[in-house]
Amino acid sequence: MLKFKGVLSIIDAPIVVLANDGNPAEALVKFYKDLGWNPGDYINPKKVKVAKDVYDNIISTIHENCSFYDYIEEFVVNLSPSLDEEVPPGKVYLLKGWTMPGNG
Repeated sequence: MLKFKGVLSIIDAPIVVLANDGNPAEALVKFYKDLGWNPGDYINPKKVKVAKDVYDNIISTIHENCSFYDYIEEFVVNLSPSLDEEVPPGKVYLLKGWTMPGNG
C-alpha cells in the first residue's frame, strides 16, 4: 500500500539529458516538462517523488557534466525532485499540489 496520500499519477520517469551548453537548469526544466509541467505554473519539488535510480540519474548527469560543480549543489538540492525509496525503479509519483497556477 502506498504511504503517499494524494497521488495524482504514477508515470515512467523521463531521462535527464543536458544540452550542449551543460546548463543544469535546462535539464531540470525539460524533466519537469516531460512530466507534464506547464512552464507558467509553479513546481513544488517535494511533491514529485522519484525512485532511487531516477534520482541518481538526475544527480549524476548534472554533476558529471557541469563545469561549475561547486555552485550547483544548492541548485540541485532545492529544485530536483524528492528521492523516495518506496517509489518503484524507473517511476515518478506526482502528488496533489506538485504544480500550482502561476502568473504565466
